[in-house]
Amino acid sequence: MVSRKKPAKGRASKLSKAPWITYATLTITTKDDEAYDNAVAKVRANMGAHYSMYVNGEKWNSMGEEFVHASPINANIIVGYFPKGSRDDAKAAIDAAKDAFPLWSSKTYKERVIVLRRASEILLQRRFELAALMAIEVGKNRAESLAEVNESVELIRYYCGQMEANRGFVKPLESPGPRQETVSILRPYGVWAVVGPWNFPLALSAGMSAGALIAGNTVVYKPSSESPVLGYEMSRAFVDSGVPRGVFNLITGPGGTVGAELQENPHVDGFVFTGSKEVGMRLYRQFSSDYPKPIITEMGGKNPAIVTRTADMDQAAEGITRAAFGFGGQKCSACSRVYVSHVIKERFISMLKDYTSKFVKIGDPTRKETFLGPVINRSAVDTYVKAADEARKDDAVFVFGGNVLTSGNMGMDTS
Repeated sequence: MVSRKKPAKGRASKLSKAPWITYATLTITTKDDEAYDNAVAKVRANMGAHYSMYVNGEKWNSMGEEFVHASPINANIIVGYFPKGSRDDAKAAIDAAKDAFPLWSSKTYKERVIVLRRASEILLQRRFELAALMAIEVGKNRAESLAEVNESVELIRYYCGQMEANRGFVKPLESPGPRQETVSILRPYGVWAVVGPWNFPLALSAGMSAGALIAGNTVVYKPSSESPVLGYEMSRAFVDSGVPRGVFNLITGPGGTVGAELQENPHVDGFVFTGSKEVGMRLYRQFSSDYPKPIITEMGGKNPAIVTRTADMDQAAEGITRAAFGFGGQKCSACSRVYVSHVIKERFISMLKDYTSKFVKIGDPTRKETFLGPVINRSAVDTYVKAADEARKDDAVFVFGGNVLTSGNMGMDTS
């Protein structure tokens, strides 16, 4: 937590570039806690498995090498091993999606809704295992992990509901003249590449994929290399729901091979991406290089909170604490700056410090009392350190925190 001094005369004040945070609360019952703790034990027992990709309705083992995926809680904990996909692997997935498109797009919207709703129910049934895995794979705490699984379910249900409410988006329009009929019809587009993020590894991937699938498109999905197991589990839910062969395909690997093929292959008709501004803007500029094609890019954001002199101070301080420091601020929806009336500034900063001390318990994210687990990787640590150093150079005062922890037990021992 940083409080900035007034800049020296003639010197511009710089805003910290540190990533901040978002929403947080979820009511968890004792029964939920028991189910979650049992799921943690089950997930831990399966650490270090070797996974495959999924193409054309079958497990797809790349001829290339594997990459090792470790937990941010403890780098010695191997979450799993995944194929480092090549351009040829991505081409195979794109071809499978292209071949599957005629059958899937010819189904009625009601038939597709049945399949997608079944996928949402499967995710709900696996809620605790998925939430436990999320804590271990990306470091998200218990409450937020459980909330994200629920969000994934609701996103799929939302798209199903939209198709039903709009009757498949076939709408009669006003007749332009005698014996003339005009109808607005939205048709399936083709093969969509879906590239998901690690910070909402289930909800955003499920939402993007479901949006494409429910409309009759086929999908080639690439999860973040920081959260491939959750991507695999989401894919398994779609497959188990009855999505036909080739309609949904899972490819893992780096952006330089898999990502590049998805961007450049002429048989990819649409693209949806959530991630960094740098990558999103590059995709936006380059994906439709030959002719217009739809692309949706969700990138970073900066979200301010405004606290006026008449604000409920307790509500403001608690809400901003949760929004700014939940999941280490690693969200585009995180509260990253606060504008406070000068009349209440000192009181508000004091209250914000008190709430931060109360709520921000750092530790193993699978444990109930933990509010904040680890950041995702070494690069995120370096970003934090750089931002803190820049703030100090800018004469900022750290009211709370500002240092990297070098001691303490995160749990999850490897014995």
